[in-house]
Amino acid sequence: MSRQIAAIDEAILGYTPDRVWAVIADVGRYHEWCAPEYRVETLEDKHGVGSRVKVANGRLVRWVATLTHLDPERVVMRYEGAWNGEARWSVAPCQEGTRLIFRIDVDPGPLWLKLLSRTRDQKRQHSHQMTKIFGQLRKRLEVLEGAPLEPAVGSRT
Repeated sequence: MSRQIAAIDEAILGYTPDRVWAVIADVGRYHEWCAPEYRVETLEDKHGVGSRVKVANGRLVRWVATLTHLDPERVVMRYEGAWNGEARWSVAPCQEGTRLIFRIDVDPGPLWLKLLSRTRDQKRQHSHQMTKIFGQLRKRLEVLEGAPLEPAVGSRT
């Protein structure tokens, strides 16, 4: 079934895939690095599948993200609330370190959000927010891992 909002955003991070995966798989610590516009509260930290966080983007847009699948290349979450559907992180090695891809396939929940979604470019707004989230993730990785990997000779910067 096609969702009303499907967006894909990606970033190249100068860290190994296993280090990036370790941070994105630790749902119980999302509050430590998520963009400041979002309030993230850990509801249940099972250190794996079943972990749940409540996310708020302002006073009216709130949803619960539940970790439903975890493997060395993917972290999959189910969204319920203001947004209903699925979000997936994917990691893959690349010359510069790691290609991190975030994809959402969601429908707005409340009627007012459904109506707003018809008049605003939600994909563009999501990509704008993801730029901030990728930036926060880079900062978190730097705190945990130190400086990023040096780009390989001849690689893009």
